Amino acid sequence: MISIKKLKPIHWIILFIVWGIGLHLIGNSVRLFVAERYHREGYFFAQRGYARFAVTELEQAVKNAPWETRFKLELGKSMEQLATSQVIRKKRVSQYLSIIPLYMDIIDKTPNNPWYKNRLSYLYHQLMAQQPDKKELYMPLAEKYSFEAAQMDSKNPLFLVSYAQLLHSALRYDEAIPYYEKVFTYDSKMLEAPYNLGDIYFRKGLTKKSLEKYLFVYDSNPDYQYTRTALGQIYLLTNNYPKAIAILEVALKKHPTHSSTSRLLAYAYHNTRRFKEATTLYRDLLKQTPNDKALINLLRSASQNKRPKK
Repeated sequence: MISIKKLKPIHWIILFIVWGIGLHLIGNSVRLFVAERYHREGYFFAQRGYARFAVTELEQAVKNAPWETRFKLELGKSMEQLATSQVIRKKRVSQYLSIIPLYMDIIDKTPNNPWYKNRLSYLYHQLMAQQPDKKELYMPLAEKYSFEAAQMDSKNPLFLVSYAQLLHSALRYDEAIPYYEKVFTYDSKMLEAPYNLGDIYFRKGLTKKSLEKYLFVYDSNPDYQYTRTALGQIYLLTNNYPKAIAILEVALKKHPTHSSTSRLLAYAYHNTRRFKEATTLYRDLLKQTPNDKALINLLRSASQNKRPKK
């Protein structure tokens, strides 16, 4: 047994340091235990769509264990969910902006994790949608973090397609194409890549390539987004009216309120002298945009042509 009287000052210093470390570890363990409870409750609320309650619980989790990035990430996701539910745009923007420091802190602590950078890029993308007038501010930041994520994990289709979409939305088609092609190479089941390639090739006037991509999507999943409408547009452009009408009629049944599909089908009917059907669609479209002069002229033309000649 060690006699306390024999302990030298240096020994007391070491003991106090050990005790301090021990108490600190015990304290952190208790705080982590409490944080885990708050995290479980927050996750429970988030999964059921109660974003406000989830945020309240997860804020406590982060407060008790600020070193745990997973709690901060869950808090950020719930704050995004809460922002989306805000009816007033000003409040929605304010909520999105309040998440940025949280994600920045996570990135500072884990700079080599591409998931967090991709998440921050997505957040800036959301802010662009809410504040189009500030696109010049948010776009470079969204691109920066998306690009870094894509470079850190260059074989992850999710990061590649996210960056390609940013380039696509900025009309930088030639830069977006190789990223979409890489996504298609790594995961051909991610139909977003060939679908978006179809759009780019169509805009560049490469109809054959566009048709090839859209047909691949159609063969994989004919109900994917507006694939039928895209194909109908190409068939119209190439004067293949039977195919255009057949696929656009199905597309309109699937998306009865989609004005682009209605307009294309109306044109197809008009150009094949099915004036009665064309007139019906033109009238429906004019209910949505009553001042559309092009539609008014087309309706007048179809109405005059469907009348029996005297």
